[in-house]
Amino acid sequence: MATTPALSLDDWYTQYAPLSDAQRVSVSRVSAWVSAQRDRAELAQPSPEPSPSTPGMCLTQRLASMAAQRALAQDSNDTHDLVVLQDSLRELDQLGGQIAQVQGSMAELRAGLAYVQDSSSDLMAQASRLLSDQNDLERKHDDIMLRLGYFSVLPPATALLSSASTSVDTPEFRSTVDRLLLALKFMASHRQYMDAPVYQLRLLNALQRAMSIVRQSFAAAGTDLVNELLMQMREMLHVRDYATESSLLDPSSPLVSDLLYGHFEPLRDKYAKFMEDLVGLAAQHEELRGVWHDTQTLWCQWRVSLLRDCLAACTSSTGEPTMPLRARLEQVLTSLAQYSEQEKALSERVFPGTAADASWLEKVWATIYERAHAWLAPQWTALDLKAVAELAAAAQHYRIEPWCMPLYSELVERLERSATAAYKSEVVSFVPSRDDMAYPAVLRDWQRTSSSSAPGSSDAALSTWYAPVRTVHALLEALRPHLPPSALASWTYRAVQTCQQKVQEASNAMRADKVGSDDGDAGDALLFQLQHLLILQVQVQQNRACVGDMDAPVAAPRNASSSALWFLGSWGSAPSRPSTLSSLLEDLEAAITATANEIGTYLGASLALPLQIFMQQAGGTPDKAWQAWTVFQQSVDANVDDMRVKLPLYVDPQEVETLVKATLHTLRTTYEAFLARWQALVAPASSEASARLSDVPSPEQLCTQLGEKLLTGAS
Repeated sequence: MATTPALSLDDWYTQYAPLSDAQRVSVSRVSAWVSAQRDRAELAQPSPEPSPSTPGMCLTQRLASMAAQRALAQDSNDTHDLVVLQDSLRELDQLGGQIAQVQGSMAELRAGLAYVQDSSSDLMAQASRLLSDQNDLERKHDDIMLRLGYFSVLPPATALLSSASTSVDTPEFRSTVDRLLLALKFMASHRQYMDAPVYQLRLLNALQRAMSIVRQSFAAAGTDLVNELLMQMREMLHVRDYATESSLLDPSSPLVSDLLYGHFEPLRDKYAKFMEDLVGLAAQHEELRGVWHDTQTLWCQWRVSLLRDCLAACTSSTGEPTMPLRARLEQVLTSLAQYSEQEKALSERVFPGTAADASWLEKVWATIYERAHAWLAPQWTALDLKAVAELAAAAQHYRIEPWCMPLYSELVERLERSATAAYKSEVVSFVPSRDDMAYPAVLRDWQRTSSSSAPGSSDAALSTWYAPVRTVHALLEALRPHLPPSALASWTYRAVQTCQQKVQEASNAMRADKVGSDDGDAGDALLFQLQHLLILQVQVQQNRACVGDMDAPVAAPRNASSSALWFLGSWGSAPSRPSTLSSLLEDLEAAITATANEIGTYLGASLALPLQIFMQQAGGTPDKAWQAWTVFQQSVDANVDDMRVKLPLYVDPQEVETLVKATLHTLRTTYEAFLARWQALVAPASSEASARLSDVPSPEQLCTQLGEKLLTGAS
């Protein structure tokens, strides 16, 4: 039979008697105490004697052992320990009973709590609703009190603003203005209230009164400051007049900057917030615009009175008298621009919210412009076109500034008037002299003194251009950076048309009257015409690029100064299509092509003249054809080198190639006709004539040889 293993205490109360943690601790303490007592008893018990070998001895020993154990059981210590153990067990029983009572009470409490929670859920929900309603009522109360405050702000504000001792320096005044602004915004955003429009009007009246008080205080403080600064400035300028220095009164110097601008910082600190409110109110309400306008006027008067003497001193001491006028104007404009920037920055600091629109400072800008105009006007009356163009270029950098815009416009208008006068006198009314048409001598003289191989149509040979073409080139170069696209297109169209007509007239005169140089001929007249047509084409292309996509029909001039140009350019003309720069380029290209073909015809006919003379004669023999061929070779040898040198004098290499092709085309046509005529004469003749004809180059060979010789000089 198997023996069941002994269970430990842990196994016992885990399997058979589950205990709580407190009960397990208590049982463990009792078990430990019992184990200690057992160990102590075993140590005190004597070792048993060896058992006798006889049965009588065994009984005696057994009886003795039992007597000893009985005596030991009656020991007083053991009795005391047993009493203690019994007491502990009774306490444990009592604690167990109390635990059972506590557990029962806890169960009853849990049941009661569940009952209370179930019974009070509705009450809690109602309490939550009441709390939420209370919060809503408090918020509504705050809103109502705030809105009542907006409606009740007028009585104390009226009392404050009506007081004769009201000062803008007090916190009470600032607070009143802020509350009036908030109330006005509230009335503007809650128009549904029955009395909102009435209160809004009353609030505006109160703010108008407040801003009037601010303006009066601002005027008093600013006037005192400006009067003091004017005295200091005049003293400074008076001392400077007697000083030896002649340098420019630099607006960026610490002395000038502090005098004109630094002293206004306290004014900004005190009134900037009020002025910001005034600017915002004036932008939205008509009632406040009068106050803002008066403040603007007052500010501009102060600034003009301070600037006038400084600007006069600035312009009067500009540069050395020997400096070019443009350099002195650039110095003046640079200084005036610095004044302008500092004026704008100061006004933005004193009047926040005005940075987007500085037009209200027009009196300040007008003062700066008048000073610049007064300095420049006496000096530009006798200026030529080039000098006026330089002044306009100097002012162009500041043309978008409000103070410089009228000055730049006046310079451009004067430039346009000067250009119109030059156009009428030097282009429209131009009558050429013999020296003006002394081509190609003019080109040869330039070539001898220039490092360039040939003038062609480049700007480097500007002095060799026909006088009207030079004038138009100078006019367009001066006007191009400054005129608006429509005016530039008008100028270009009319000026180039007139100039093209003048070139055509000069070319016709050179051919008909032979007024060119002694070494010139009709070919030079045509080359002269082609050269200047190419120059005009470049001018139109440059201006067409400046005009951009705006290639609309040329409009009438904007002012009376250009009316003469328009009338003279359009008189007697009836265009069949819109007058645009694109159409002008098309006309020039057609004229260039026609002139190049005409030059090729002329040069080709000049080379083939002996052949043409032979073909025009009646009859003819192979010997005469051979003689004509011989003379033709001599003519080619005599003229080709001259043509190769002359063509680059007038046109660029790419145009030379075009002219050579046109010349060879004409020559080939005549040469082919000559060979056909010669072939017809040789047929019934001797073999010697046939041999001569066979030695003559074909048209392809002849054109190839002459083309290489004309382009490269190869023989």
